[in-house]
Amino acid sequence: MRRIYIGFLVSILVGIFFLQYREIFTGFFYQDDWFLLKISNPATHNLLDLFQPNREVIFYRPLGMQTPFYLGQIVFGLNYSLFQLSKTAVFLALCGVVYLVIHKITNSKRQAVMSAVLFSFSLAHYPIHYWLASFSFLFGALIALCSFLFYLKFLKENKRSYWYLSFVLFLSGLFVNEVVFTLPLLFIAYQLFLFAGKKALKSLAPLVIAELIFLYLRFGFFAPPLSGEYALRIGGHIFSNIKGYILWSFNWPEDLRTQFISFWRINPQFVHDFSVYYYFFTISLIAFVLVLLAGMILLMLNKDRRTNLTCILFYAVWYLLSLSPVFLFKGHSFSYHMPLATVGFCGLLALLLVKPLQKLNNKLLQTLVPAAFLTVWVLTTNTGIEYNSLIHWEPRRAAISKKLTDCISSLPANALYKDGVYIVLSSENYLALNGQDAVNVLLGSQVKTIYFHGVDLNCSGSNIQL
Repeated sequence: MRRIYIGFLVSILVGIFFLQYREIFTGFFYQDDWFLLKISNPATHNLLDLFQPNREVIFYRPLGMQTPFYLGQIVFGLNYSLFQLSKTAVFLALCGVVYLVIHKITNSKRQAVMSAVLFSFSLAHYPIHYWLASFSFLFGALIALCSFLFYLKFLKENKRSYWYLSFVLFLSGLFVNEVVFTLPLLFIAYQLFLFAGKKALKSLAPLVIAELIFLYLRFGFFAPPLSGEYALRIGGHIFSNIKGYILWSFNWPEDLRTQFISFWRINPQFVHDFSVYYYFFTISLIAFVLVLLAGMILLMLNKDRRTNLTCILFYAVWYLLSLSPVFLFKGHSFSYHMPLATVGFCGLLALLLVKPLQKLNNKLLQTLVPAAFLTVWVLTTNTGIEYNSLIHWEPRRAAISKKLTDCISSLPANALYKDGVYIVLSSENYLALNGQDAVNVLLGSQVKTIYFHGVDLNCSGSNIQL
């Protein structure tokens, strides 16, 4: 009976998720999606080609970017909905692993469930749900958590097989996403803050050596371009980045960060134009913070205050370490960097919501307070999705890409100009099609996209000018 009840609740939560993000399944490839489809085309590349470093891009994620798009084209063709369904399956698996990791850390089912539910409905995942090109951040978090889970099992059960599994996952993760590089630091933090048994810091030596070799080869022989928005700098922007990530963690929409005209002040025109959204997110943020502060005070008043403090510090360190690879970027700060950090953040929220109430021995409060918090949490996510649909660049460019590519694909061969397909020049058109990449994927590398000022000669009825 209990399993049926749990299955029913999980089905409801999954149903809510699909209802929230139903539009992602009717969108289309856009921007970097086209680039990845192009460089991972099975007709022109073999599997080994995917592992060749590209000096023109900052990333090296063959298992997180090229390989999924390569296999996806073999299995799904260019069926965008199937790409999205497979990515959603990975996300749901990640939510399940979040439960397992937090349960292994805390030995509390309530905290594990709370963490997993908060994680699954975090608005910080919005860009990942919409943008296939950000899949590596999702997959990287899954690999990292699985490696972390096996390492916890190794520490607690002292079985060498678990260490090998953790190590293999870590090595694989280095080729998935840079967030995996923070794993050795997370392992150290766990042992220093929470693990009461015999420390096994020496077991991390192979991971650190492997990571150093990887970094040496990457930066020594195939150095990525660290300029422009990817320039690494130490300065005041680090604090602005941290502020932005914290606000996104509390379900503020990604775009609101760009509305700050100083560290604390938001653009008055934005407040006037979007007053309902602004005040809703501000009030919900204040409510969340007050509830969590109350939980922290109760924990500090408890006789286990030292244990509680180490747990709080561990989650805070997890959060900061997971985001450390992107803090230094001066012009590149997006919430799709956040899946692994969000695990630590949601673990902290669950700790502050669940554990103080357990000491009160009041079952009604133990149920009502987390339920009320979750209700507001999901409501802020829904409102954030609604707000994003109005102004966020991802749904906008997905719509532009779909309309333009539908038109381009429907053109008869004799409608194409001898020098290529003509598209009206606008920054949004160019970004949606990623320059030449969309037409190259759809019609072949020999067909060019010509952006020009004027009336569209090919797709005037479908073009979008902003």
